[in-house]
Amino acid sequence: MVQQWEGDWILSFKSDFILAPDVITKARRGAINFHPAPVKYRGIGGYQYAIDNKDTNFGVTCHYIDSQIDHGNIIKVTEFGIISGETPESLMSRTAAYALSLFHEISARIRNAQEIPHVNIQWLGKLYTRTQLSTYLSCRKKRSTA
Repeated sequence: MVQQWEGDWILSFKSDFILAPDVITKARRGAINFHPAPVKYRGIGGYQYAIDNKDTNFGVTCHYIDSQIDHGNIIKVTEFGIISGETPESLMSRTAAYALSLFHEISARIRNAQEIPHVNIQWLGKLYTRTQLSTYLSCRKKRSTA
């Protein structure tokens, strides 16, 4: 069904679904992702890594989708402080609110035919995969029960 779709925009909101390149190119104007993590946490697990790394800030990254995961040109990054005692779950909930706000901002620009911003920020570091996160959490659990 998705193979038959065509349109102006694809807006992906906090999705773990990876779009095939031939689907991305069907979006005549662009494909945009709202990634629930800052640029240093490409992929999955940013909430957990940020808490474990004792980061003081977190964020949401809005970017164009290209053929690689969390790799395309960055439209905007919204950063916010991590609260003392924050858990991955609470950080996930707060991040969702910031992501939704950014989604409203960018979708309003699209709806009103306004220019989409672009920032000169680059993705940092490696891509965190589901397998890596699972292994990391398993090792973390073993350490805490030892």
